[in-house]
Amino acid sequence: MDNAAGFSTGPGTAVGSGSAVLEAMADELRVLSHQAAAGTAGVVDAGEAALFAHRVEELSRTVEHLQVVAAGRLEQARSDAESEGKTTSWVSADGQVQQEYRHTADYLRAALRIGRGEASKRVRLAATLLPSTGMTGAMSRLRPRRL
Repeated sequence: MDNAAGFSTGPGTAVGSGSAVLEAMADELRVLSHQAAAGTAGVVDAGEAALFAHRVEELSRTVEHLQVVAAGRLEQARSDAESEGKTTSWVSADGQVQQEYRHTADYLRAALRIGRGEASKRVRLAATLLPSTGMTGAMSRLRPRRL
């Protein structure tokens, strides 16, 4: 099935959801990665190679930002569940309820197979850099600090 962005979506993913777009883009990037490694991606001269390297770096920075956003959304969901008196059970990407984790960073570590330090860093950056919902329900806009 194709979504509005023209990407195919896998089974169980809502069309138009951020997850569907990311899934389709990841598939396309895997194909490009194999083509680039095989020398069939159309990068034939130094200028194209330099542009390719710059675009890959831009993409890397965007992905890093999305990692922080994802950690922030998970932390917000955990916080919302706690404020509603619900348990802090986590659900895996395939919909299976998993054991409870003490912190969002613990969940990220286990679910994404990343180190505890990296998981904690993402949660801290999200709390520092992303807008959050205040006590009145209004979104606060934080000014990014220099890191």
